[in-house]
Amino acid sequence: MRLAVFTSKYPARVSTFFERDMRALLEAGIELDVFPLAPLDPRLWEYGLDILGDDLLPKSHVHHIGFFDACVRAKPWRGRGLGTALHEALAVGAAAARFGLVPLAKSLYVLPKAWAWALEHADRYDHVLAYWGNYAGTAAHLFHRLTNRPIPLSVWLHAGTDLYLRPAYLRQKLTDADSVITCCEFNRTYIEERYRDTVPGITQRIHVCYHGLDLAEFPFRPDNRPPARLLAVGRLACDKGFVNLLLAARVLWDRGYEPEVDIVGDGPERSTLERLARRLGISERVRFRGWVRFDEVRRAMSEATVLVHPSDRLGDGLPNVLREAMALGTPVIASRIAGIPEALDEGRCGLLVPPGNVPALVDAIEELLCDPGLRENLVRRARQRTELKFDMWRNGARLAEHLAATRRLAPAGLDGAGKSTLIDWLEGELERRHHSVTVLRMADGVGVYPGLRAARDSLQRLIGGKGGNGHDSRGGRPRWAGPPPARGPLGLANRIRHAILWGKALRRVLYPLDLLIFLAIRFYVATVRGRVLLTDRYFYDTLVDVADDGRWFWVRLLERLTPAPDIPIFLDVSPEESYARKGEYSVAYLQRRSAAYQHIAPLVPTAVVLPNADLDDTRRALERAINERLDA
Repeated sequence: MRLAVFTSKYPARVSTFFERDMRALLEAGIELDVFPLAPLDPRLWEYGLDILGDDLLPKSHVHHIGFFDACVRAKPWRGRGLGTALHEALAVGAAAARFGLVPLAKSLYVLPKAWAWALEHADRYDHVLAYWGNYAGTAAHLFHRLTNRPIPLSVWLHAGTDLYLRPAYLRQKLTDADSVITCCEFNRTYIEERYRDTVPGITQRIHVCYHGLDLAEFPFRPDNRPPARLLAVGRLACDKGFVNLLLAARVLWDRGYEPEVDIVGDGPERSTLERLARRLGISERVRFRGWVRFDEVRRAMSEATVLVHPSDRLGDGLPNVLREAMALGTPVIASRIAGIPEALDEGRCGLLVPPGNVPALVDAIEELLCDPGLRENLVRRARQRTELKFDMWRNGARLAEHLAATRRLAPAGLDGAGKSTLIDWLEGELERRHHSVTVLRMADGVGVYPGLRAARDSLQRLIGGKGGNGHDSRGGRPRWAGPPPARGPLGLANRIRHAILWGKALRRVLYPLDLLIFLAIRFYVATVRGRVLLTDRYFYDTLVDVADDGRWFWVRLLERLTPAPDIPIFLDVSPEESYARKGEYSVAYLQRRSAAYQHIAPLVPTAVVLPNADLDDTRRALERAINERLDA
């Protein structure tokens, strides 16, 4: 199996768990390519682990691309994937804007890269893995949509960066993912509680995979430690709680201890922590070592009396430094938060303290400094747990088996995501047969009413109203079910607005405008550029809506203006089934449309009716129809 892996940054100063996971997958027989979003900084290669050298993952399999280079290589003027990319940009932008300008800018920044990569590499892979759920997940989502084969998509969720704090566009990514991987049971519960009601089947798709260690590189040596050296490792950020460690060190000093404090890492809070150490009068006993190579981190752990991880808020899921210290025989004190209690087996393998509780932290450190027997029992159990839960090779083999067994979820009939997959496949097939193809999807921004809906939905996403599936995020009515049953003046105004916008008089005016838009696009694509045009239903739906009006004059006029498709494709789905799957349309509305389709059927060539229960069967049926048409 060949795997496309999307990650935020590689190489990086801290990418140890990513490199271990990739090394374990390679050992399990998975071929992989890495697509990092951040630009390449060659100086960072020196921070990599020896276990993932150039002989195992050649640099030619790590695909970096600049933003402007991606914009050129995506070739938007050719039109391939343009509709999908624009639709994704609208949806991603509306979702990310709710979290601020920086998440919005980062989310849009990755889309040209994913588009360019998809055009150049998409058909090489059997599976797409978003190693992070945030911006890497957004890029992987678009890349996956632009592939020409129904391959699986997996999303790996870790911690604050992609799950707890700013989950931009995450609901849609989870909806489309065939597998959701996470690093601890706490995260499983967190995802289930927050997305069970809005992401169908999410519980059955979650798979817990612990990040592992190459235990041969972590010899268990608990002896010959200094009497009071406290070590903290991590990014110097607010959620790490390093302020609490310095406050605890001052209290220990007052109690007669002389602790040394080593802090390994860097970040936005470094200057604040240095000032605090000076103000507390312990700056001579505190060393800020900055970023160092991992072998130096491992040496610092082996020489520490205690490793302290005093997180005071949700940030890390299950911190890697805990596993590493546990393997080396370094006692651990950490906050009871996120996945930390399950790593420490609810306190059997290390001491747990309440987040942000400095007195409890002081007492825990003092207890370990004063009790060698307790330290010995904790580290012995911690090593045993590490061997049981955090063996990199065993966990990597299980992950490889899970990825290989994951299949693209069969769509509930070819409506929605399944139909998009079919169109993507057909586009690739025609291009392989040397046809130039343009895909015109039912994009929200094309046509009068879709444009109005796009503006409305984008505004409501920004202010936290409706979600991208047309439902109110608080459990409202489907958008096509008619005017909401509001009361009072607001309800009356809402009903008047609905009657005007969806009244027959206005539809008779606006639908021909949609047809003119379509005719202009078709003339440019088919006549000027000589390309094959694939359309996703909307402009031919115009005929249906007018036929539903019963005004045959309009049907004849629009039929004369609208070029008949060479192969109109209908999906074998009843109104009741469609409503049950999508929940967007009333059954009565769909029944009227079904009757209207039957009215206009004589006006178009013989249609192809595709089975909708199985994507592969549908693809084979469409391939036969296309071959017959091309042969003719």
